[in-house]
Amino acid sequence: MKAISTIRNIYVFLLLGMVFNFFSPKVLEGSGFSVLRYAYVLSAIVISLPYLFRKQEGLAAIIKWLFFFQMLAVLVSYYSWDQGILQGLQASIYLSLWPFLLYLQAKRYPLENIERIVLAYGVLYILLFTYQYFHSDTPFFGSDDEFREERGVTRIMFDGGGTLFLSAFICVNKLTEKVRFKLLYGLFVLAALTITVLQVTRQNIIVLLFFCVLHLLRKVSLFKKVLVMGAVGAAIVLFLNSGSEISEGLITSQEETVSAGENYSRVLSGSYFLNEFSPNWLSRIFGNGAPYKSSTDASAYGDAIYGLKESNSYYLSDVGIIGFYVMFGIFAVAAYLLLFVKGLRVDVPERYQYLKYYVWYILLTSLTSDGVYGTSFLLTNVFAFYGLQLYYRHKPATVKAAYPIHQLSHE
Repeated sequence: MKAISTIRNIYVFLLLGMVFNFFSPKVLEGSGFSVLRYAYVLSAIVISLPYLFRKQEGLAAIIKWLFFFQMLAVLVSYYSWDQGILQGLQASIYLSLWPFLLYLQAKRYPLENIERIVLAYGVLYILLFTYQYFHSDTPFFGSDDEFREERGVTRIMFDGGGTLFLSAFICVNKLTEKVRFKLLYGLFVLAALTITVLQVTRQNIIVLLFFCVLHLLRKVSLFKKVLVMGAVGAAIVLFLNSGSEISEGLITSQEETVSAGENYSRVLSGSYFLNEFSPNWLSRIFGNGAPYKSSTDASAYGDAIYGLKESNSYYLSDVGIIGFYVMFGIFAVAAYLLLFVKGLRVDVPERYQYLKYYVWYILLTSLTSDGVYGTSFLLTNVFAFYGLQLYYRHKPATVKAAYPIHQLSHE
């Protein structure tokens, strides 16, 4: 069955790239690739649908409800906004990949294979970012919104960020394991931290640095912990007082956020989406669905969402879980939060602590980032919760025998 295993690995590898559009290279714009991408991602949902009708437990049971509420929002968008059912489904495809977790579980897909796939894209992200950074006069990836002069530096933000952060946590985890190539894993973590600083996103810098330091200090003496934390603190102080464009940008951004107070753009947009946007009580409870807008047409709902970007700079992606609520409603948010609570309570061995680090990262940035649902993160989110689901079903001491992760026989 080696051939089936190889085909499945290729399928999952390509699916991850398809979901975040292979870093959105400019060369693919207007090439018709979007049709192939849509069909490929849709195929992942289709092959996963049969497992929705099987009894599930743990995180998988929550996934079923989460997907149900996402599909229900499609009907609500038709009622509230007259957005066509097909338009609603088309807009939801890239945000509704949760059933793929059930497929991975049914096929007993090895976590080690997921690690290799994610790391491959993580390395690609670093290489492409580096190339773009040294050719910043010409954007090769992403949209104009993701490539702009801001906070004293040209920010390069293109799709696929989930692979960078999950890869970073995988690598920092390996630094404390008995594995080869620790130097390479260490260089990857350093590169990921450097890129995060260059992107000048405060919450990402803080969360990534915190969990890297936390993991590396887990098994050292109190004296060494104090010593390392002191060194890290001193390095941060020196950096913030270095007078560099990046440090000045971070300080200025923080000062602007504090001085803006209630007039901070994210506060204003979050308040608007929570209290004013939804047209009726049904949408306030069950959501408005995913907004449909293509290069040629858009629904009234899609025009409303994208119009707010132009007129008020209100972005759903800027308000994280609030944006998820606007699209899919209270019950979908409750299901997602339950997924976090149950997932983070799962007991996993040291080898797979990175699963929790990544889920914590998504949770801690969920108010100001679309990491909870955006295409750059969605499939890596599915991968992380899939790993936690394996250990939810089986205790770490028995999981390898009862549900082998490392050496599985594929159908």
